[in-house]
Amino acid sequence: MGYTVKQKLLPHSMSSKSITIRLPEPLHDQLNDYALENGISKTQAVVAAISQYLGVEQVSVITRMELLEQRMEMLEAHLRRLGVNPQIPLK
Repeated sequence: MGYTVKQKLLPHSMSSKSITIRLPEPLHDQLNDYALENGISKTQAVVAAISQYLGVEQVSVITRMELLEQRMEMLEAHLRRLGVNPQIPLK
């Protein structure tokens, strides 16, 4: 399985390169589940995990906000499918 890190996930000063890794099937399944549950790509999950392991900050604040907005949109869509209005009035 080979994934290319998307440029927008990295600070502007870093370029992206791809690697190919082999994962045991159970770990690959967990990676798939994690990515789906969190609304991110497998690449994003792997980059975040490796960065955390190495103590490297890889995601800009703007990118974090974009990811959070995507996750919020997914949650709101899920709530609408359940018949719940996701809009919370601001005070």
